[in-house]
This record gives sequence, C-alpha cells and structure tokens, in this order.
Amino acid sequence: LLQIPTDKDSEYHPKLKPAVEVYKTIKKVLYKFKEDDDKEAFLYLCRYLLCSMDSDDIKFIKKSTDCYRNYPNFAVCYIAVALKKEFVLSWIQQVKDINWKCCCYLRELKPENHVDFSVMMLLLRVLIVFTSTSTWKIVKSTPALAPGLNQLCSNIMGDLNTRGLYPILQGLLTRGLSRTKCAFNQTSLSAMVTIALRPLIAANFSDNLLTVFVLNIMSVPAVIHHVSNLSQEL
Repeated sequence: LLQIPTDKDSEYHPKLKPAVEVYKTIKKVLYKFKEDDDKEAFLYLCRYLLCSMDSDDIKFIKKSTDCYRNYPNFAVCYIAVALKKEFVLSWIQQVKDINWKCCCYLRELKPENHVDFSVMMLLLRVLIVFTSTSTWKIVKSTPALAPGLNQLCSNIMGDLNTRGLYPILQGLLTRGLSRTKCAFNQTSLSAMVTIALRPLIAANFSDNLLTVFVLNIMSVPAVIHHVSNLSQEL
C-alpha cells in the first residue's frame, strides 16, 4: 500500500489505491500498531494520505457499468470512504486515531534537530489538512459536501482537544521557543498557531476552551513576541 521508496531522500509519489481498500488496510495496521516500532511506516502512511487528500476523485463506479465487477470501489480520495454508509462511523474513528497518533509523535520531537523538524512539519501538515476543508479539492469540486465535511473537521478537533492537543502543542512550542535561537520558521510557527486556534474558533471562543488556550498556548515564553513578528511578516 505505502510503496516506501528504497531511496528515502527521493520524492514520494505513490500510485493511489482505491480508498476503501486503503481504509481496510489501515484498519488492520492500526489494530496491531506499536508507536516505537511502526514510526517509519506511520510517517509514510501520513504522506500517502496527504497525496490521497490532494485528489478530488470520490466517485464510485456504478453497479450498472461493465467495470464495476473489477473496480467496485475505485475512488482514490481518502474522504470518499465517508460516502459509504457501511464504513462511515468506523472511518471517522480511524481518522481521529491517525490525527491523535500524529500528536503523540509530536510529543517526542526536538524541533532544533533537522530530522525531527522534517517529521514535525509532516505531522503538522496532517493536522492542518484534517482539521479544515479549506484545502480539500473535493469541497471545491462538490460544494454540496461542504456542510457535512466541515462538521467532520469539527468532530476531529473536538476529539483532539479531549485527548490533550493543547498540552502537546504547549510542549512543542516551549521546546522550540525557549532557546537562544528560535527553532521554528515562519511556516512551522504559523501551522502550530493555526492548529491551536481552529478548535477555539469552531467553539465560538467558549469560556472553557479559551481558558485552555490561554493556559497552554499564551503562557509559553516568547510566544506572543514570535507570533507578533510572524503577523508583521505575513
């Protein structure tokens, strides 16, 4: 499924598989997933899903067509699984689990390390993509899906918040900012601030979530200074 290249420095351009097949394979992988042993495979899974999300192919071949027998679930965009009633609930939980595993890996990263920084950017990108439909091609090509998919993103954000998203972001920000030289660039800091703000905005700045945001994000040393500099650069 992942088509991991032998040359790890080469560009990753997997041939996308039918979305339902991908969903079923991931379900098996996550069942026996071990955070330490399966880190490399998980990172390539993230890369694969990002490639899949860049597709707007969500159309399943109709039973009336000649090729249905061989390709009944040909849609390759990962979101397409949400359109299959028999899979949707399990798929939503799968998406939540993948995003939370991204958060778990963020806990151990040292952003000043080049390799860790690259991993961090990949994981942050996954969180950025799955917490908003703004970059989803399928929303642009099929606007009618937007309300349901926006609600899905809200559910994902709510799940991440419940599991401990903000303390993880706090730790990552602290490790990167509490240094002589900031370990983050404009893109990475912007991504973290965006991820931190999205649940707050989705909840209409509720008192409870605002308190969590202030305690975990605004309390990080120098975060206001660096965010202020970031806003001036944008």
